[in-house]
Amino acid sequence: MRNRFRRAGVQTLLLAGALGTAATASAQTAADAHAVAPLAEQYCFRCHGPQTQTAGIDLATLVTERPLVRNRETWVRVIEALDEGEMPPAGAPPLPPEVRRRMAAMLHRDIEEFDYSTLDDPGFELMRRLTHTEYDNTVRDLFGVALNVTDRFPDELTGSSGFDNSSNTLFLQPALMERYIAAAERVVELALPAEPTDVRHLASRELIFVAAPGGGLGEEDAAEAVLERFLGRAYRRPATAGELDRALTQYRSGRGAGLDHEVAVKRVLQSVLISPKFLLRVERGRAGADPYRVDDWELASRLSYFLWASMPDQELFDLAARGELRDPGTLRAQVSRMLADRRADTLGTVFAAQLLANCATLGSGGSGGVFAPCLYMGAMLGGACGSLANGLLPGWTAGAGAYAMVGMAAFFAAAAKAPTTSILLLFEMTDDYRIVLPLMAATAGSVYVSHRVLPFSVYTLKLQRRDAELHRDEGVEPPPAPTAERAGPPIVA
Repeated sequence: MRNRFRRAGVQTLLLAGALGTAATASAQTAADAHAVAPLAEQYCFRCHGPQTQTAGIDLATLVTERPLVRNRETWVRVIEALDEGEMPPAGAPPLPPEVRRRMAAMLHRDIEEFDYSTLDDPGFELMRRLTHTEYDNTVRDLFGVALNVTDRFPDELTGSSGFDNSSNTLFLQPALMERYIAAAERVVELALPAEPTDVRHLASRELIFVAAPGGGLGEEDAAEAVLERFLGRAYRRPATAGELDRALTQYRSGRGAGLDHEVAVKRVLQSVLISPKFLLRVERGRAGADPYRVDDWELASRLSYFLWASMPDQELFDLAARGELRDPGTLRAQVSRMLADRRADTLGTVFAAQLLANCATLGSGGSGGVFAPCLYMGAMLGGACGSLANGLLPGWTAGAGAYAMVGMAAFFAAAAKAPTTSILLLFEMTDDYRIVLPLMAATAGSVYVSHRVLPFSVYTLKLQRRDAELHRDEGVEPPPAPTAERAGPPIVA
């Protein structure tokens, strides 16, 4: 398993580097005139200009939208028309062969051979709530003691992907917010009892109460030291002056109400644990739409929650504070260190467990995400077959990536009994006619085998298990009404 984690680490490093480093700004801007523009204006704009737009194509506008791959589908149609001699149409001034070759060559270079690494569009990092697993792990690493308080939380929602860390399902429901409030009090009291009963509680108190009044240190100064460090670790970044001031104001309010020093500090810690800055993973936005480099604190959180499903440790915090985490050598060393840590087992216990649970859910007749898991499992199996084929017959077979794409189509076609949809879907993803025959052969074979094993798709299997009669031409006949012989508990969808 460690070897698999090591291999995954290479991909993780590439991902982290892509996330942590902004790409060089592309020199292709809308103001630049593409080299094909004068030729297109001379020979093509008459039919495909702003006024005519024959076949819905306005080349006068498209040549200004850089890079050209932004409109790849349309430009592929143009290339095919040039290659097959369909442009210009009969009756229009002919296109000299040399000009045709030049235009086709330029478009092939900028469309088919485009270097996508030059694109400067990393997208946006969505705000997301900590999953229950991430919450438990974060509390464990924040206080130094495992408490697992989420056993009383509402069940996580699962999106169509089949995984619980999809940002579009991580809502803050009112019932969950109530649990967070109760959990904050429970965590602080269990982790920081006034009278420690074992070594774990002593260690937790030493981790949190880094300063205590006495020896010339006043109560408020001690509280400030404790809260500043705790805020920085809980928010996964340095606390701002305003955040620290508000925490100290709350501490003073508690002391003014008659609470002793430690209890007043604990009240502030409870408030931090229900703050959106703790419960949500939020990255600081930037003005404008230009890409930017994520800072070292954000990079540390991305790494730790991906590999450990928990907050960064002190080493990551220290590197982020010095601005050294983004260095490629440092980043590589940290990924290797983190993968060797026992916390990296969450890659298997969380990700793999949810994958298997999704398979078990579908296999038992329950509902669950189908599409994304099918694509993932198909890609893994197809890629493995491709790697094996390349090892046995180097130079004679396509790359492992092509096998992965075919595997995705075959796996989904078998599960959904939808070969045509699978073929069209993967062709749209690749836009490569060379993959059509392998797609057709693989999906046809997978559907035949799956039909021999189980004639129903994952979508119709539940209906069949409820005795609904499925007729290809007449639709679905509802299941018979319950009788005395068929009495039993109702089935809730």
